[in-house]
This record gives sequence, C-alpha cells and structure tokens, in this order.
Amino acid sequence: MKPTSRRLHLESLEARIAPAAGDLDIAFGNQGIFKVNIQNAAAFETIVLPDGKFLAAGDCGVIGSRRFVMARYFAEGSLDTSFGNAGVVFADFQVDDVGSDIAVQADGKIVFVGHTRPNTNTGFQVAIAR
Repeated sequence: MKPTSRRLHLESLEARIAPAAGDLDIAFGNQGIFKVNIQNAAAFETIVLPDGKFLAAGDCGVIGSRRFVMARYFAEGSLDTSFGNAGVVFADFQVDDVGSDIAVQADGKIVFVGHTRPNTNTGFQVAIAR
C-alpha cells in the first residue's frame, strides 16, 4: 500500500478591521450608535431575531403616563420601518405601564411583558402584550 501524502492548503483572507473588545462597531448605525427619537424612552431588553434583525423594548413617557414601546432594527442598525408604525409599536394598558422583557415564540409572534397600574396610588399588576 502506497502512503498518501497530504498537503496543507492555505488561502489568504481579505484584510478586515474588527473593533477591539469594548470599541464601538463603526459599521453599525452612525459610527457605532443609532438612536430613535421617542421622547422619554428607555430600553430594558434587546434580542436578536433569527433573520439578524433585533428588537429593543422598554417604555416611554413620564411616571404616571408611561407605556410599553418596542422598535425593530436591521442588523446594521437602521430602523425597520415595515414593523409596526414606522418601526415602532406602543402598547398602552392603563395609566402607568413599564415594559421589561420580550420573547419570540416558535411561530415568530412577539410576547412583551412588564407591569401596569390603573393610577399612581395603586399597586402594579402584570401586563402582557402579543
């Protein structure tokens, strides 16, 4: 039996510049940052979807009149305006709504959870939107 010889074949890779750990990815959004103009908004949860898009969810408004807010973005950081109303979805339960977590079901439906209260003098209740 004749021994087989194996050769290692190397291919050169194109030059790439990757951000160092902790540096902003300047290819994302505008020099690594993308903002959506939603007044008094805060995001508490972000998830990446199977297609590379991602969701950011939280709430907006002021104490006593907050509501759930969620936006969907393309992988490079621009707002996906085909989602909701120009890329943003609001859910308004009662007087004071705070969105805190999101999940995507196997069928692609988005579940958004948090808490709500009917007025600023009462306790909170669980709130779920889909």
